Amino acid sequence: MQSIVSKGKDIKEAIQLGLDFLNAKKNEVNIEIIQRETKGFLRFGSREAIVKLTKVESSSRKKLLTA
Repeated sequence: MQSIVSKGKDIKEAIQLGLDFLNAKKNEVNIEIIQRETKGFLRFGSREAIVKLTKVESSSRKKLLTA
């Protein structure tokens, strides 16, 4: 399995950047939200969203590889 940690201004952007990097579709990965974005006050204390994407193999593909 291939995993990456991706950051973005919000959850949606972080996921999309990770999917682009893995060259995968949303249904081909497990998504774990590590940190939600925070807006802060006048950009002080704001934080980016952080997600972990793990590419999973389909069941049929696993069967072919192990056979």
